[in-house]
Amino acid sequence: MKKLILSLFAMVCTTIAFAQFPGGQMPEFKPEEMAKHMTDRLKDSLQVNEDQYKKLYDINLKQANEMKEMMDKIMQGEQPQFDREAMQKRQEKQNAAIKAILTEDQYKRYEEMQANLRKRMASMGGGFGGGF
Repeated sequence: MKKLILSLFAMVCTTIAFAQFPGGQMPEFKPEEMAKHMTDRLKDSLQVNEDQYKKLYDINLKQANEMKEMMDKIMQGEQPQFDREAMQKRQEKQNAAIKAILTEDQYKRYEEMQANLRKRMASMGGGFGGGF
């Protein structure tokens, strides 16, 4: 479970916060866009209905806002590093909320998606040079 949480966090940070862009500038992290992207991926993969989509979007938006707040604190020097324990608790809470929204079959596919994500992250060295 811990690896899943760390992998998800690494994926989000890798794709949003630490990617290199032309001119060395990182685009502004927009929680709404990240939540929509994450929810759209679930919609396409799990065939969620409109009601499920709205609930998943709300969960993903909450997490994206928390991530932005944490990244802003780190970038401003208010927080020296990622709080892995707090991140793990957030992810466990999010997974429980997602499980409550999805059907049993959908949640099984969701877990398979997460397992595949962990494999991809492991093949990339864990997302943070293998040290994360």
